[in-house]
Amino acid sequence: MTTIKMLTISEEHYPKPSVPEQLISQIQEQDDDMQAKNKFQIDKNDLIFLRNDPIYRYDEEVDIFQMYFAKESAGYSHSEEAIENKVLISYDNDGKIFSVDIFKASKNLSCHLYDTQIEIDNKPPLVIYPIYHKFRDELRVYFHGSIPPTIKFEKSEEEGVEVGMDDANKIVALLFQDSSKKVREDC
Repeated sequence: MTTIKMLTISEEHYPKPSVPEQLISQIQEQDDDMQAKNKFQIDKNDLIFLRNDPIYRYDEEVDIFQMYFAKESAGYSHSEEAIENKVLISYDNDGKIFSVDIFKASKNLSCHLYDTQIEIDNKPPLVIYPIYHKFRDELRVYFHGSIPPTIKFEKSEEEGVEVGMDDANKIVALLFQDSSKKVREDC
């Protein structure tokens, strides 16, 4: 019998460079709706840019998924804000987001955290897709490529941060508004 190991804290993982067509289509449909409402043309070539900078890891002992937009350094002071006891956003001294922690990740994420690309317990594998939308200055970080037909983005107490939930109330994505001003990108 083959055992499948969990992603571990000592292993840092980098996102995949290609974005599933389903994600691109979903975002473009939203942009088509926005164009129809506002009656102006958006150049599709300026819409979606994949950001390759987040580094992520999973600590199985405490069941926390961690994603960094900047490298950790000693003596780096910051503030932290919790969102519904599921997500912790950490800021640097300039007020920019440099990391996100998801507590009880195996329960709260809509994907599994095993180091394999097969589906387990009807959950797709963790694959980070950070997509930057230039026109909206919005960064969406999807946790897998099999996106449900309905994602409900819930506003958090944290200004400009929304949590994308599926019908089972599991985290599918995170959304950061005004991301060029709020999210570090120096991994």
